[in-house]
Amino acid sequence: MEIVLKPKDAVNWSYRGEGAVNLVLAYTGTSPTFLGKMMRIQKMPNDVKRDTSENGLTSHEKLIWGEIKELVLPEQGGFGVFMRLLVAKEFLESVENIGTSQRPSWRADVASADTNRSFVLLMDDLTLFAHGRVEDKPCLSVEIKPKCGFIPSSSFIAEENAIKKSITRFKMHQVLKLQEREISETSEYDPLDLFSGSKDRIHKVIRALYATPQNNLKVEQSLSIYSKILSRRKKHWEREEIREEISLKALLNNKLMR
Repeated sequence: MEIVLKPKDAVNWSYRGEGAVNLVLAYTGTSPTFLGKMMRIQKMPNDVKRDTSENGLTSHEKLIWGEIKELVLPEQGGFGVFMRLLVAKEFLESVENIGTSQRPSWRADVASADTNRSFVLLMDDLTLFAHGRVEDKPCLSVEIKPKCGFIPSSSFIAEENAIKKSITRFKMHQVLKLQEREISETSEYDPLDLFSGSKDRIHKVIRALYATPQNNLKVEQSLSIYSKILSRRKKHWEREEIREEISLKALLNNKLMR
């Protein structure tokens, strides 16, 4: 019998983070089924009413999932595959209520959990050891969002967009975000350096991410976020919740980074 999460189950899930599209919750209960797991819930803009079917999927999303099942999953061999987990609408509403106080206000003002969904995605919590939490041995996890690591050369790129053939998408977005006052300074990070295969350029990447992490670098140890994540909201800055702060210099000085 397939598991369906009910409203009473919401207390066992806590807010871990979010991006532009999804909320991420971590399991804090005692059920062996969910130990070491995280949940990804799709968000919905607060000012948009989506036209969805009875199972919470748009026609476009149905098409994508069809391709995933037939083409993507067989090639992955089980690695990195997310499990679909059924949830009641009331569960998503309860999770939304619980997580509102933990979310950055600039995120909560824009979007919330899409309660029209009939399922969420379940995945491994990669900030923990694979076989559960080891109390006396902290787990260090490093999350890097690499962004697009190549420059396109398609003949379909219009002449007025020729800049796309010489500058990475990430760099162009940095300029746009600065103009729209979403960030206070642009990052020196370049995805091309990360994928270059050059030791010196990769080390340059780490230093650039350390200097301006934005949402592209997070370092966690035993669920404590160590990187400074600053988020722009109108004319003031607010820091997302940081449980404990340390410098990333230790990471840069580590032999693995030399």
